[in-house]
Amino acid sequence: MEPFPDRRACAAPSRVAPQPRPGSRPRRPRLARHLLAAGALLALAGCDAAGENEFPPPCPQVGVLPGGGDLTLWRGEGRDLTDLVLRARITGLHGDCRMRNKTTERTTLTVRMQLGRGPAATTRIADFTYFVAVADGRQILDKQAYSVRVDFPSNTDRMDYQTDPVKLLLPVTASRSGAAYEVWASFQLSPDEMRANFEHPPPPMP
Repeated sequence: MEPFPDRRACAAPSRVAPQPRPGSRPRRPRLARHLLAAGALLALAGCDAAGENEFPPPCPQVGVLPGGGDLTLWRGEGRDLTDLVLRARITGLHGDCRMRNKTTERTTLTVRMQLGRGPAATTRIADFTYFVAVADGRQILDKQAYSVRVDFPSNTDRMDYQTDPVKLLLPVTASRSGAAYEVWASFQLSPDEMRANFEHPPPPMP
């Protein structure tokens, strides 16, 4: 088993079964069309062979969904910096992959984020949702969403956060390796929030 660098990972199955973090509420809403259109291929991360007589398990292509790596929550309709409640961004993906057996590749993926509490926040607790989705070409095989609650320490309005590992199982054969799959991480955004990320740069981190 060999770790792969940030923003690269190894991942998931034809019927992927990510394991939810303790206290998380997994959900399975459909992935919007923008994910199907996000076909940019990312560089592969190599992994160790599982055994002397087994083929090596190339990792799936992993990345942050275009337009989905930033989350901005506002107070009401205001868009001034004084109306900012929460800023969050995905800063990296990290994990490892290895052969579980001759027909299954196991991937462990964590998502790293930076969070900022805005001046309009009325509590030190912030709630948001992120998801991990697995695709085979343009077909979305699975999507798992996770609800997150964080509590900002009393002495800071900015913090780093890392999710618990998401475990994925990927069916492979000698002719079809893990590199045939893609794994995307993103915040759970509305169509308007996704559009805003494409059209306007997000505000600075508080």
